[in-house]
Amino acid sequence: MATVRAIPSQVSDIENRIQSMTQLFVRCYNEGDFETLASQFTNESVVLPPNQRSAPGISAIRELFKWFHDAGANNLKLDVTNIVQGTEMVLVSGTYSITMPLPSGTHFHDRGKYLTNYQRQNNGDYKIIFDCWNSDLPPAPLVP
Repeated sequence: MATVRAIPSQVSDIENRIQSMTQLFVRCYNEGDFETLASQFTNESVVLPPNQRSAPGISAIRELFKWFHDAGANNLKLDVTNIVQGTEMVLVSGTYSITMPLPSGTHFHDRGKYLTNYQRQNNGDYKIIFDCWNSDLPPAPLVP
């Protein structure tokens, strides 16, 4: 496994950019601004949500997050815990929490972890290429 090392000022710059992008993602999701949220992805991006099919491309990604939001999943919070920087890629892991609706009309607070892969674009910006998450809570019991 290769060790990735960066000049401290570069690490600080990348960390600041990732933190800013994460804050923008959370704000856009919670406010329902799915156009701006989707602009953080490319047409080659894929989101891998738990218990569902993958969402490939900007349009599918926009609709996936809109579907979650419209279904009542709200109050998203993301905390970045690790950033690994390469020359063209940045891998970010962290934790999330979100309020999720139940069929009974009540809500529960989900929490878990996520992994996001950013790729440096030709213009120097970073875009999310892969994004996935899963809950720390036990799965719901299966009903026969």
